[in-house]
Amino acid sequence: MRLSDAIAVGRVLVKGFVSRTYFGDGCTACAIGVAQLALGKKIHDDDFVFSQWEWLGKIIKWSCPSPGCWHENCKNYGIAAVGHVMRHVAPDDLCHEHNMTFDQLIDWVRSVEPAEINIEISDVATEAEVSPLIKQVF
Repeated sequence: MRLSDAIAVGRVLVKGFVSRTYFGDGCTACAIGVAQLALGKKIHDDDFVFSQWEWLGKIIKWSCPSPGCWHENCKNYGIAAVGHVMRHVAPDDLCHEHNMTFDQLIDWVRSVEPAEINIEISDVATEAEVSPLIKQVF
């Protein structure tokens, strides 16, 4: 599941949002926290996060969508970028202007996360097609 979709699903599982990955109380969480909750996690787990969304552990180029924020054309780890934008949503962060909605955060994550790769298997080789190849090898 894409991170943006997990955030959208998980946000209904908490009563409020915070700027840090905390959801031990069952009431509040950040964007990464609600995404983990959507996938059944009850405690924060960095290994789980990076196994689900590898791009969060890689350097990405991003700009903050918050009006007036000076973070433009930044290069940072994906998880740091998501955390920064979450600070414009969560009311507990006193250092940033709270001028974004959770929907705007989700839209921004969709704009920076990689597209899902859908691999379709259209044909299955028949024994008649494979047999000559096996004979060549052996």
